[in-house]
Amino acid sequence: MDIIWLQRDLGLYVVGLFDTFYAAQTLGFARFSLAHILKKYVDFDADKQYQMADWRMRYDIRFSRFFPSLTYGRG
Repeated sequence: MDIIWLQRDLGLYVVGLFDTFYAAQTLGFARFSLAHILKKYVDFDADKQYQMADWRMRYDIRFSRFFPSLTYGRG
């Protein structure tokens, strides 16, 4: 949905993006989430604690210790 929103509202077009949801769907997987694919193939548990965070907000990196979502987004 983010890509559709970017195109519709901002006129931004993303080219060459690999979407794990559509890849999993095309391959006939029972579940389509990136978290499921990571767990199944590389035994990695994705931390979804900040999944619903508002990423439009920008914080000063000097204060990142007060905003744990920054470390989540930086990976």
